[in-house]
Amino acid sequence: YGLAVDVGTTTVVVALVDLSSGQILGRASEINRQITYGEELVTRIAFAGEKDGLQRLQRAVVRSINDVIGQLTFESGVSPRDITDICAGGNTVMNHVFAGLDPTYLEEANVSVPRGPIIRKAEALKLEVNPEAYVYCLPNVSRFLGGDAVGDVLASGMHRSEDISLLVDLG
Repeated sequence: YGLAVDVGTTTVVVALVDLSSGQILGRASEINRQITYGEELVTRIAFAGEKDGLQRLQRAVVRSINDVIGQLTFESGVSPRDITDICAGGNTVMNHVFAGLDPTYLEEANVSVPRGPIIRKAEALKLEVNPEAYVYCLPNVSRFLGGDAVGDVLASGMHRSEDISLLVDLG
């Protein structure tokens, strides 16, 4: 089984997927608990720079994700240990914090952002799934254009169209 995770600034949304059939077994969401440390990205970046700030933010978002995983596995009867792949997308700040990477350099204008995917083991992130599961964070594009937008473009197929397209993220 696998998970598709949208690590939003306000809300975390997770879909549980049967990787053999592609069937979505369930979807659920929860408020991103990071919100108690600031409602907007700039405040969270500043908080991440404080003593233990990054660790507190990372633990908060993981608690939110783990709660949703618990709900989905309970409702579907799937064992969390049978979840072996996770694909996550969030804006650049959310991707960094979820993966435990320092986002404070993102305060600077015109900063270069690595464009490769962030890959971690579930155990390292303290996700309550198979500890050997890989977590793939979709690649970021710039300071605030992250893997969530990359995933949206790929899922919509707009990158294959010759027509002018517009993607709007309202979340």
